[in-house]
Amino acid sequence: GVLLNDRGGIKIGSNVVIGSFARILSHSYEQSSNGQDAKLQPTIIGDGARIGSPEIIMGGTNIAANEVIGRYPAYKV
Repeated sequence: GVLLNDRGGIKIGSNVVIGSFARILSHSYEQSSNGQDAKLQPTIIGDGARIGSPEIIMGGTNIAANEVIGRYPAYKV
């Protein structure tokens, strides 16, 4: 149930975990005189990053390697 809306480019590294219902975008909208114009912005997710459920990653975001974003569940092993 993950949405990858790739209009401006999405790069996903190796061993990345993306939680259920996460939304990853590569664009944003700007108000303009004729309505809203899409601004294309590449999104980069580094190796080993973890994105929780149901996070929204906006266009232009750069997530570092092994970074944890959002409510990814923690557990004791």
